Amino acid sequence: MQTIRVLVADDHAGFRSTLTSFLRLQPGVEVVGEVGDGYAVVEQATALDPDLILVDVRMPRVNGIDAAREIKRLHPDTHVVVMSAGGQEMYRTMALQNRADAFFEKSSLKSSLQSLLASFRHRPQPLAA
Repeated sequence: MQTIRVLVADDHAGFRSTLTSFLRLQPGVEVVGEVGDGYAVVEQATALDPDLILVDVRMPRVNGIDAAREIKRLHPDTHVVVMSAGGQEMYRTMALQNRADAFFEKSSLKSSLQSLLASFRHRPQPLAA
């Protein structure tokens, strides 16, 4: 089974911790880092080379939408999911217009993540050289 390397970015330490704990219970998932602001998530995207980045919309220094756009510019193959607890339609539109791969509402995050992780697991594996 392919391991999915995940970076979590949210400015609320309690939510970040809960999300990280949930992800660590998922088979084939490795949480490679946690950050609390948008500037750090862009830096860590380069340093850690995750497969998937979960980033909150509202973050200090650089908001999640701007961070998603910069991450996708630097690392187009990294999957970026923007999350929000409020203002869903406006944030969804902004996230997708700024190159995020998906937008998840925090109220349905658990089921959305389980579906996303399942799709990662069922992708064809690259052929060995």
